This record gives sequence, structure tokens and C-alpha cells, in this order.
Amino acid sequence: MDQMEIISALFLIIPVPQVWEVNPGEGWPFQVSFAQKGITFFSYVPGTLDRIIGMDHDGDERVQLYLLKNPGELIVPRRLPIIVLI
Repeated sequence: MDQMEIISALFLIIPVPQVWEVNPGEGWPFQVSFAQKGITFFSYVPGTLDRIIGMDHDGDERVQLYLLKNPGELIVPRRLPIIVLI
């Protein structure tokens, strides 16, 4: 399906904001993300149906980016070790 044929939005239908989509003329919206924390924003990766989503931890406003591939397939970034220079 072409990205231009999908309408996407953040909805607070369940306890935390999630990404929902609807195919125009095909019925009701369906939930695409299933994160435990609320999603603060999302954007499509150009030329794909993949999405970059942002979530913070319990409202601390320190947003971490994640890749959302297929509905429900959240790719968690690897954390790099912190190096302290003395």
C-alpha cells in the first residue's frame, strides 16, 4: 500500500497515546503501535511505510527515538556505553 493512501494520527483512545491508521474508504481506524509508554510524535521514513516514533520515560521529556516497522514491531535502539574522559 502506498503511504499516500493512509491517514495516520496519534489518538488517546486507550490509556496512553498510540499511532492509529485508517485506509480512506475502508472503515474504522486500526492501532499500529502497541507501546507501554505514550508516544509523543511519529514521522514516516521517506519512501517506506516504516515510522520513527518518539517516547519519553514517565513524562520526563527526554525523548528516545524508535523504529516502528510493521504494526506492533517496535525496534528498540541499542544503548551505547557512556565513556567519561578524565
